[in-house]
Amino acid sequence: MRRAAQCLSCLLICAIAAGLVLMPSSMALGQEEQVEEEQPKDELPKEAPPKEEQAKEEQPKEESSAEIDEKFAESFLGKTYQGDLEVTGWDDLGGGLVLPPIYVRQYQREDGTFLVLTSRETAPATSTNPASYIVADALIVPPPKAGVDFTIACVQGEDETLRFMGEASGKEDKEWWTDVKHAWEISIETGEITEAKTRGVRCTNISWGQ
Repeated sequence: MRRAAQCLSCLLICAIAAGLVLMPSSMALGQEEQVEEEQPKDELPKEAPPKEEQAKEEQPKEESSAEIDEKFAESFLGKTYQGDLEVTGWDDLGGGLVLPPIYVRQYQREDGTFLVLTSRETAPATSTNPASYIVADALIVPPPKAGVDFTIACVQGEDETLRFMGEASGKEDKEWWTDVKHAWEISIETGEITEAKTRGVRCTNISWGQ
């Protein structure tokens, strides 16, 4: 009997010891499961936009008429030619010398838009060949408002050099118009065209003498 009680006590002690040993393992297992549960789930892939919307986004924006005209004018920069330069679809309204070696010429389209080209003479005319030029700058001028004319023959102050252009209005019996709405200046060194202040600028009446 005494031995049986001792064996039972040993079994209880072993069982308790086994429980104490197994407890940390079960706790560790629970922690691992908790860590696994806490891991963030992968985000679901975003849905692709409908094909119609993709097609709209991929379509290039249409250029405005102003942007098209601007690119057209820029296409002349650096162009070389001899004699007069013809521009298809535009009427040549003439031009002339600004100050050697810079020349200016204007063209007009059927819708009233103006194209102005400044050129630098690169070789003078000879007995066998016309003068050679290279386009220095180009300007597109939209059709002026009613009662306003565009002209490349303008001056500023006491300087009589026709190196200014402008949109102006005035009386038909006046040779010079001083009501200038917008003005541009031509560089006599490079032929570059830049916007200018209208103060002191006067332009010829394009109908004068006709």
